[in-house]
Amino acid sequence: MWSITSERNAVETTLVESATLNRAPGSSPRMESNESAGAAVTNDHVSVEWILPPETLEMIFKRLPARELVRCSSVSTVWRRTISEVRGLSRSVALERAWRFGIVEPRVCYKHQGCLECAAESDAIVALVGERGVEVVDLKSETAVLKCPIRLVGKARSVCFYKQSLIVGNEEGYVSVCDAKDSPSVSEVQIVQLKASEGPVFTLVGFEGFVAVGERNGQIGILSLRDRACKVRLSGHRGRVTCIAHEEKENLLVSGSWDKTIRVWNATDLACTLVLNGHRASVESLAVTGDTVVSGACDFAARLWSLRSGECLLILPHRSNVLALSSSESHIFSGSYPKVVKVWDRWGLCLRTLRLNGSYVRNGIWGEEGKLVCVAANGEIIEWDFSNTLD
Repeated sequence: MWSITSERNAVETTLVESATLNRAPGSSPRMESNESAGAAVTNDHVSVEWILPPETLEMIFKRLPARELVRCSSVSTVWRRTISEVRGLSRSVALERAWRFGIVEPRVCYKHQGCLECAAESDAIVALVGERGVEVVDLKSETAVLKCPIRLVGKARSVCFYKQSLIVGNEEGYVSVCDAKDSPSVSEVQIVQLKASEGPVFTLVGFEGFVAVGERNGQIGILSLRDRACKVRLSGHRGRVTCIAHEEKENLLVSGSWDKTIRVWNATDLACTLVLNGHRASVESLAVTGDTVVSGACDFAARLWSLRSGECLLILPHRSNVLALSSSESHIFSGSYPKVVKVWDRWGLCLRTLRLNGSYVRNGIWGEEGKLVCVAANGEIIEWDFSNTLD
């Protein structure tokens, strides 16, 4: 069965075999490197020269993690030139160096008045759920663009973006759909309230004209935005549903619960296709990228899973509960208590540990190439921008 470890071992084996089989005839382990013929790999004891066609080098480099590309780029001029000429590889090397060695101070780009329950982000727009309602912040201008007071949406417990709408779940079991498109003031925001649950709405996500709502009895309510009613409830979890994510390409729902499990649902026929077991405490956060999902739990660990096979590909250790997660094609970002944010590559190496000065990350962290934004429980939106340190 495929795994990241077997993939890495296969690449390392390919390099070793290439060094053995493609060594220049008559060469000696001690001979001088000849960069025009290939490349030389040197350690404390052996210097081996071999000949590798450019297409073979390119194939091998594309299968290596970024941290190994950094090392390979310093081996020889030929390797460094090959990496720089292959689209995407040079960017990966620069980004790896930025995450690991870039010196950047955290910056508070916005301060919400009061403590926060949770947050959501879409295209540099952040929704903050606090004691007084919901506040929407534009990260580009670093200003609040919309405020929905508690009298309109109730005491909010969860929030998400879906297309042009802001969806808020409250303490009384209602879901408020706020059509904020082209609305310059709160008075012009159109709000539709749907009864979703008999108890608080702890988590929700929008998909395909529906809203999936996590309930305290372990069920997931599926609300139709068109019919404004709950169409069906999914059963399977044996504890509160704490987090839900949607994978768009295969149209999958992924849910985490107090029962320590993660369930994968086909969002078309609403059938449960996988149950992921491995966490030893309640699952608190999820992040889906491609055919993988990252889960964070109160067992001091985050896990990377395959949505196809259900296999656990990686375990990322922490020193406390993992409350917030984000992932991209190349990196994983995790927030844990107290006041720690970690940046990982998708091979399991922790590239950077960042610390907050004020409070811990509360269910809001987003990373992209060279940038990391997190929402702290004390109401601060904090940014680390490593993009200026890229080579």
